[in-house]
Amino acid sequence: MISQKKFLEIIYEAATCFIPTDELSYEELDIFDHSIRYSLCDCLRCRKAELLGHASNRTGEIGVSRQAIKQLGAFDKDPGLASIILLQLIKTILHEIIHIIKGPLFSEENTKMLTNQWLNKFDWNEVV
Repeated sequence: MISQKKFLEIIYEAATCFIPTDELSYEELDIFDHSIRYSLCDCLRCRKAELLGHASNRTGEIGVSRQAIKQLGAFDKDPGLASIILLQLIKTILHEIIHIIKGPLFSEENTKMLTNQWLNKFDWNEVV
């Protein structure tokens, strides 16, 4: 069994695999490499599992719902459902990373489109 903090670290690293760093500007790459922090979040909306995560452009902080991660353990008997939630957590973190690197003027609609574009662009068959 791993800690929630280690689990979050693994999910964050998985989300970063979808970022085409060669397509980022120097400024965006600098933000991605040096300004993003993440942690488990216990805010009211995260505790109620209304959110899987959220970000602050001002601080560069991504908060991931501790409650959502706890709920993953409840799906031991349904690995398909756990996989869907896990992929949703990865997508959420990628979405929040985009919010931070693209800045506050990048719209929610554009953020959603870019998140899906980067997820769909990933070459699942490539072995590194």
